[in-house]
Amino acid sequence: MRYRRYSDEEMLQIAKEIGVNGNKDGHIDTSGVAAIWTWRIERESSIKHQYTSTSVRKRVFDKTLEPVEKEEGSNKKMWFSIEDAFIIPLYPKKIRKS
Repeated sequence: MRYRRYSDEEMLQIAKEIGVNGNKDGHIDTSGVAAIWTWRIERESSIKHQYTSTSVRKRVFDKTLEPVEKEEGSNKKMWFSIEDAFIIPLYPKKIRKS
């Protein structure tokens, strides 16, 4: 079992506060995951780092993050659970010191 730092209610509240909205099933897309990761790294480690959708897709390619749903078609949009966005360990490769 993976360690949970945030309760379900806290995860939903934080996502709402930073403007991340889920689909009808409550899943979020790559930009939503990136926004949560950006918030987390600043909050948890005091590091200013901007995660992008590309960062999320790299984790999927590396098999360290699994989408719960993939849409068919040319865009192939992926959906993730909010919980996974809060549980996955973060380790930015490039850190700029201010």
